[in-house]
Amino acid sequence: MAAPKRKRDDDASRREDRLPHIQAITSVCKQIREEVGQDAKRRRTPTTVDKPITEHPSLSIRTSVQFMELLQLQRAAYSHTIARKQATQEAKHSMDRVHLDLQNINYEIRHLEKEIAECEELETEYQKIKLIPEPEYYAIAMEKGVNVEDPHELMLSRLNHELDERTRLVQEEKELAKELEEVLEENQKELIDLEKLDKELSDSLKATLPLQTRLGITNSERREAAELAKLLPTALYVLYKHAVGYSETFENNLTVEISGDTELAAVLIGEPAESDRSLQPESAHQRSPSEEEMEGEQEPSGEQKESVGHLDRSKTYYRRHPLSVCLTVTETDTAGAPQIVKLSFSYLTTLKIVVVSSEFVQPVDYIPAGLICTNLFPGDVGNESPNPANAFLGSDSSPFRFDTTAANGNAYTWAQSICGIEFPSHLGNYRLYLTKLPSLLRNRVRSLKGLAKQVADVAAAKKGTVSGWKLIEMDAYGCVYEVTIQSADLLSKAEFTLPPATNEADIGLTIKQEGKPE
Repeated sequence: MAAPKRKRDDDASRREDRLPHIQAITSVCKQIREEVGQDAKRRRTPTTVDKPITEHPSLSIRTSVQFMELLQLQRAAYSHTIARKQATQEAKHSMDRVHLDLQNINYEIRHLEKEIAECEELETEYQKIKLIPEPEYYAIAMEKGVNVEDPHELMLSRLNHELDERTRLVQEEKELAKELEEVLEENQKELIDLEKLDKELSDSLKATLPLQTRLGITNSERREAAELAKLLPTALYVLYKHAVGYSETFENNLTVEISGDTELAAVLIGEPAESDRSLQPESAHQRSPSEEEMEGEQEPSGEQKESVGHLDRSKTYYRRHPLSVCLTVTETDTAGAPQIVKLSFSYLTTLKIVVVSSEFVQPVDYIPAGLICTNLFPGDVGNESPNPANAFLGSDSSPFRFDTTAANGNAYTWAQSICGIEFPSHLGNYRLYLTKLPSLLRNRVRSLKGLAKQVADVAAAKKGTVSGWKLIEMDAYGCVYEVTIQSADLLSKAEFTLPPATNEADIGLTIKQEGKPE
């Protein structure tokens, strides 16, 4: 209890120090009470006649003086109170100003914090710039004397570094562009000189054509043929290159020619259209854009579409490339041997297959030219499309059937192989090379000439005409054909088996039945 009491005494002493007139009023009031107490005691004293109660002038004077002092102290207390109130009011005003300043500072703090948050969330251009990573930039920053501990200074340094690097790269790009422009100008000048030189060489070659003819040099013809071969589709280009190489090696066995509308092929090359990829693998020769132009079809309208969404492209099934490759085989491999067979290879751009039409250079009586390439290999008669994707061209109500007449040729499996097109076939992994084709054709022509002699003998004996070549059966041993020999009073039907060209057996003609014509 000593500590609180001591604290109260200290507070009282401080109040007395601050209010000295309070202690003076207390002292004056105490004196007035003493004077009044003495006066009251004197009045209570018994009085006598001789000594009546009288007033003491000194008491009245002292009391008046004390009251005057009390009034003076009252005025001092009032003045002190007013002064204290004024000081308190001034202190309150000062505190209000400080509080207002504090509120302003807090408002500024909140405003700055909001601005900082918005700045941190703001997406600026430098955030989209790909800068050098900080770990990689530390070494450069240390060389430049950048304070890496300060993120702001480090970021500014990275931005300045990026600006310098981009400025340098832009300058290098301008210098390289200028250098490239100079190189292009030089190349253009050289190209003009080369064109002039090419024209001069062409003129020189034209001037030497008579000399080339006299000396048997065919360089100009080969060059023209090579330029023409660029218009071929891929499959025929492969065939042409192989055939040219073979004919140059064995010049007495085979001759190669390109026939067709070269102007249309050139137009198709100049206006390529987007097309679906060929089913066969691409060769080293770039696929001819003419194939793509031939394959591109316009989308039919909704009325022309079938109910199942199948597009009717039957009119384009047998569209042919305007160029074809013709191979002519000689009778023997000796110089000056006569030509016996001519094969024409054409490419169907929609079906993506190669068809072959054959003919005798010198016609063979009674024998149709279609038998030349039929069944060169067992079962390969070319009456069906070797491309399995063609089976999906038709619809359920009208399935696709390959038509050799519309195609103007047969789609032999060996023809696809020799043109570099690979389709699954009954021949398995067997592949025909061009070196074997002339000998197979010679065997076939030799057999057909023997058959023609037998047919001629039978026709002469029967005194009739030969007609109605018909394929009636096909097996591993060959194709069985039926021949009709009709005279005025007798109708005979003969059969013969056409063996594969790999089999050099002779063809035997037998009379199957005879009777009177209906």
